[in-house]
Amino acid sequence: FKAPLKCGRCQTARYCGKDCQRAHWPQHKEYCAIWSQLLANEGVSLSQIKVKMGHFIWLLRGFTDLEPTVPQEYEYHHKKGLRGFMEFHFDSCEKLFKAVDLLQSQPITDPNHHFFGMPGSLSYTDVEASGKPADMKLALRKLRTEDEEVFMGLIDDCMVFTSSDTRENLQKLLDLAMLHKHMLVVSVTVVLTSAYSTHLYDFLYRNINWVPEPSPEEMGRK
Repeated sequence: FKAPLKCGRCQTARYCGKDCQRAHWPQHKEYCAIWSQLLANEGVSLSQIKVKMGHFIWLLRGFTDLEPTVPQEYEYHHKKGLRGFMEFHFDSCEKLFKAVDLLQSQPITDPNHHFFGMPGSLSYTDVEASGKPADMKLALRKLRTEDEEVFMGLIDDCMVFTSSDTRENLQKLLDLAMLHKHMLVVSVTVVLTSAYSTHLYDFLYRNINWVPEPSPEEMGRK
């Protein structure tokens, strides 16, 4: 988002200069047509949808009474030997936006939870000079009883366990998650057209925060 230029047609692809933009056009033109049509039909760019997708995962992370159900559902399939992730599948950007609004409207129980994400993940900020991850404030929320039915229809019914060996960007995340019992991959998928969808991945942690697992040497000392 710091790149100075962006495609004037789709308002999504960004570039450091015009030479890079021209060089990328053969790869970009197919997606530019799709993203431009999305902008024309929905009045929203793909980059704006991506921001909402990230916000959805961030808000979901803060629901202490709901977030445990995600790893529990994951564990049910994982114990069967299935390799996959928990996916929230929205068939329109409108439904995603409504889901974000619903989560954000719920009462906050702790406005300043100290959150730390796994290095390299989307929820991990820049490393400070000390070598420790920068502190992030995560608002913890609780679902209102009167909103439970709406939540079930808008969000819970969209959650599925998904196996995939075709999404290239996903496979390394799954490899990593398989090594750690306290974390799993979560995805938000939004259908853009009948043939195209967009995906965003991040990690969820059983204890909200990422906690490094001890090395074998450390386990031996204990």
